[in-house]
Amino acid sequence: MLAYHRRYNAERRAAKALAAKMAYREANPLPQPVCRECRRNIPFHVHGERISLDHGTAGMRPPSRCIFCAVRRNRYEVRAAVAQWIRRADREIAAGPPPKPKRVRPWTPRQRSTRHNAAGERLCWTETCVTVVRGREKKCAACKAREAANAARLLAAHTGRGRRTDLQSSRWVA
Repeated sequence: MLAYHRRYNAERRAAKALAAKMAYREANPLPQPVCRECRRNIPFHVHGERISLDHGTAGMRPPSRCIFCAVRRNRYEVRAAVAQWIRRADREIAAGPPPKPKRVRPWTPRQRSTRHNAAGERLCWTETCVTVVRGREKKCAACKAREAANAARLLAAHTGRGRRTDLQSSRWVA
């Protein structure tokens, strides 16, 4: 049971994180990198693989020059970069569109808050009661007894041996 709850909570946490990330990216889109020489847009994915013509910078920074301007500076690495672009495009096509995020019930705050008296002691949940409760109790014994009596009074009309008493038989109706 504990393993199920851990797995369930991990799935919910991941789904909520993905939904929050997508909402953030909709509000704050990433800027498109542009070549510093020819001003073309450079294809770049922040969390994906990056095609790098200069081997030392494989981090989050986009390339400063497009492949066409970089070929003028270093011709021998262009073939490797183009092949890497093709492999990445093939993987993206084979993977298909990204999955839609799982709909998650939004977090709602607790409906009731614990009441305290001036001394800091917890009080009964009933609004009019000022009895101090101890331990894990939420309601005092008097409020529990009053609610049990009200419930018994409401259910008393429906007691019996399983037969419905609120219906009339059709043969007795004139």
